Amino acid sequence: FLQYEPNQTQGAFAEYVAVKAIDCAIKPTNVSNEVATASATEAVTALQAMRDLGGLSKGQSILIVGAGGGVGSAAVQIAKNLGATVTAVCGTKDVDRVKHHWGADSVVDRVVNPQYLQSMLKEGVRFDVILDACNALPASSTKILKPKGAMVNTIPTLTFIWNKFKTLFSSTKVSFVSCHSTKNDLELIGKWIDE
Repeated sequence: FLQYEPNQTQGAFAEYVAVKAIDCAIKPTNVSNEVATASATEAVTALQAMRDLGGLSKGQSILIVGAGGGVGSAAVQIAKNLGATVTAVCGTKDVDRVKHHWGADSVVDRVVNPQYLQSMLKEGVRFDVILDACNALPASSTKILKPKGAMVNTIPTLTFIWNKFKTLFSSTKVSFVSCHSTKNDLELIGKWIDE
């Protein structure tokens, strides 16, 4: 996982690359190159979104929207490793995998129940953290946050900007993740993948 900055010149003929030691980690020996390569960006994004921006910790609840995608699937597994209760939202084809392979406590099939957000509002369901990995939630989704809860998006959309404005003077917070690899985060993710 290498940092990318928009001002970098990209090329494909380099034989070596220089990387700061604090931005990388040694791959665990039991993890294949393919798995390590494919999982780093999504896992670092999910970890930093939930732990650093969302403040997710053991015993808290999280709603992960887009749990069938790259960031969302990593988020489900990482949230379980952090000791959270996970409610995941995904499409029909991903329900079994998200529930039985990745360990979500409950899974909402957004195809079968497209009005799941309204159902949660009506039932009084609230979460400590919401990770909108696919940036699909409407502005009303902040209503299912607990007091002092946090909502994290992966891209700063217009809905994100509106939610940020709405929550300026409340105990809830809204942010978006811009991941930056660190040795400690990569080592932690490597350890989890190795287990």
